[in-house]
Parts: sequence; C-alpha cells; structure tokens
Amino acid sequence: MQSLNRMTSELFAFARERAARVRPRDLLLAAAGLHVLTTLVILGAGRLSILPKPFIPDSGGHIAFDSFRYQQEAKGLVGVLSNDGVAAWLNVPVQSHVYLYSLFFAIFAPLFGYSILAVEPLNLLYYLATMTLVYEIGKEAFGKATGLTAAIVIGLWPSFLLHTTQVLKDPLFIVCMLALVFVCITWLTRIGSWKSAFWTVPVGAASIAVLARMKSNMWGSVVVLVLVGLMLLLARQALARRVFVQNILSAALIIAFTLVMPVKSTEVHRRDQTAIETTEHDGQTSFVWRSLGARIAERRRVFSRSGGPQGSAIDTAMFFDNTGDIVRYLPRAMLIGAFSPFPRMWLAPASTTGRAARILSGAETLLFYLVALAAGICAYVERRNFASWFLLLVALINMIALGLVVTNIGTLFRLRYVFWMLIIIMGARGAVFLAHKFRDDYEPNQTRTDRALR
Repeated sequence: MQSLNRMTSELFAFARERAARVRPRDLLLAAAGLHVLTTLVILGAGRLSILPKPFIPDSGGHIAFDSFRYQQEAKGLVGVLSNDGVAAWLNVPVQSHVYLYSLFFAIFAPLFGYSILAVEPLNLLYYLATMTLVYEIGKEAFGKATGLTAAIVIGLWPSFLLHTTQVLKDPLFIVCMLALVFVCITWLTRIGSWKSAFWTVPVGAASIAVLARMKSNMWGSVVVLVLVGLMLLLARQALARRVFVQNILSAALIIAFTLVMPVKSTEVHRRDQTAIETTEHDGQTSFVWRSLGARIAERRRVFSRSGGPQGSAIDTAMFFDNTGDIVRYLPRAMLIGAFSPFPRMWLAPASTTGRAARILSGAETLLFYLVALAAGICAYVERRNFASWFLLLVALINMIALGLVVTNIGTLFRLRYVFWMLIIIMGARGAVFLAHKFRDDYEPNQTRTDRALR
C-alpha cells in the first residue's frame, strides 16, 4: 500500500512539474493544429463518404443541417456582395453570424470552395477564443492550474471540437457568453480599480450587443447571468462591510446596458407575446410570474409539437397548463437539462446523426457525470468563494430553464455547451484539489480578493 501511495505521489509530482512548464501560448498552438487537422479529417471523410451519417453528402464537410443551411445563405450573400455591392449585402435578411461567414467564403472560396475549410480561419478564432476565456475564468476564480486543466478538457471535448468546424451560430454565442462570465467573475474576485472598470464595461457591453442581435432567443440567459453577478457582488460587499466603487460602477453600467439594449424580434418573441396576452389574469399570481409561465409553456409547446429525429425527443407529451405544473416538473427539468441523454438513449437508433454520433454523445454524458462529481467537490471546497457560487448558479439556472423548454436532445446538447463549460471549470478545480490531496500538500485556494483583503 505504501508503495502504491509513493508511486501515485511520484506520478502526480511528475504531472505537476510538466504542467508547470506548459505555457498558454504553447497550448493554443497545439490546439490550433488539432482544430485544423480535425477540419481536414471531417472534410475528407465527408467527400469520401466514409460515414454516410452524420455527414451531408456533397456538402463540403457539414455534419449539421443548420450548418449546411447557413452555408447556402452565406453563399448567396457572396453573390449579392460581388454583384450588387455592400449596401445590398447588408440589406439581405439573414442572421448576423451568416454575414461573417460570407466574408470568409468571399475570400477563401476561390481556393477551397464553399467548404468548411474556407471558413476555418473564423472557426479557429472562435475555438481559440473559447479556450482562452475558459483558461482566464478558471485562473481568475480558482488559479492557473484549474484554468489550464479546464481549457485542455474543453479543447479536447469531442462534440464541441466537431461543432466548431461547422457553419453555426453557437461558437460565437459561446464566446460572447464566456466573455460576459469573465467580466462578472472580476466583480467577485477583484477589489476594483478604474483600469479594471475601464475594460470590463466595453467588453461586457460588446458581448451583450452581439447576443441581443445574434441569439436573442437566449436573452433570458444573459439577464440571469448579470443579475446573479450583481446579487453576489452585493453579498460580497455586505460580508466585507465595504463598498467596491469601481465594481459597482461596472456592474451598474453593464446592467443598464442590458436593460436598454433593443433585442432582435423573432418569431419566438412574437409567440411569447401572444401567449402572455392570452394568459388568464386570475389575480392569484403576479403578472411577472404569469408572463414567465406563459413563455415557458408556449416555448415547450412549440418544441413538443415540432417533434424531432427518432430517439431524440424526450417528454414531448408533457405540457404546462399552470404554474403548479411548472413547479412540479422542476426536478425532472434539472435532470434533463444537466444530465441527458440518459443511459437508455446512448445506444438507441438515431435516424439523422447515426449510431456513432449517439454513442459519442453517451460517452460524453458519462464523462460529464464524473465531471459533475468533481464539481461537487469544488462546490464544497470553494463554498466561501463567490466566483464558485456564480458559476454554479448560472449553470444550474440555465440548464433547468433548458430542461423546462427543450424537448429535443440534439438541440439541448448544443444550447447548453456554455453552461456545461462552467461546470467543467468547477470540475477542474475539484480535480486539482484531489491531486493535491494525494500529495498531502493541499492549501485552500486564495482568490485575488482574499489576498488583497488580508
């Protein structure tokens, strides 16, 4: 037993020594090479028809139907840009991220055609920005070792890596959400300075502006994020019995910007408004709760009625008729939002993506179960760390919200990536804690704030 403990200790010591030599720049270079290689493999596999599913035949390496649709829209924009000019290009009614992809198609399509390789520079930028932000969030909240561990895990997360090679809006959404998370984390870890307030406000405002235009259907997640950050900042000040003026100023400006930001109207919002207007005003609950319940019920009804691919639908027969239905469904919504697909679905047939994709999603979910256990350790070890509570609350609230509304596992998988990432960061902290415990040299993590206050 002593021999095993000694070997384990030596192994962790070796791993720690090697990790200490890893520079973020080297990690990003390796990640860039991996992403380019993955893109080339997917493109080659699609053109050679190695796997009929999930690849779309003759599509230039697309494995998601949304990606193929956005590619066609971006291709049309390239024609408008070249034939009619910039003004006409800007007036085409497409989603914001399609404009960005069309620019890269315009530049690189003559070399690579309208394939995923033509937009690889933009997708690579999204991928590296995601890893950088994950590293910075982890380092800010828990230390460099956690940030590095979390960045490596997310960079190697198979389905995320595959999705970042496609023509999708999700990578830009994830980058903007993580940037906003990082801004809010600084409210909770730093004793503010005017320099910090100077850069956090424009970064937060820019992220909010992009999200309001590009992913307005997830606007509720943005509101939850900044409100949780504000509440924890107020709690932090109350416990410290002091006012962090710069932090409050940054938070106030960003929240004000969130409240006044015009959100792009979509069909989803129009259905929400109709549902709110037709909600029975029985006087037993406030208008806020009635309107929120109406939006939840309507969005779930649309998801359930639209159905989905074979084996991907879950609880489609469940509808909400009142607030009580929603409250009773909350535990189930939490399980679905955080931990689905469940084991019985891992090997089930899939009509759209194929069995290989279903097995991959099952393997990732199983891995996430282990990550969640490590995140639980983090929640206990870092129970006095406001940044830990922020990550946990933002992730849980949003995953529960997705579990209430989304009845298609494939859609849920993509929408919750950013919230899984927050749990992965916490899981990385739990893993670092366990590694130190094996070596009997654990010291409680001190945030930037703790060090400054002491």
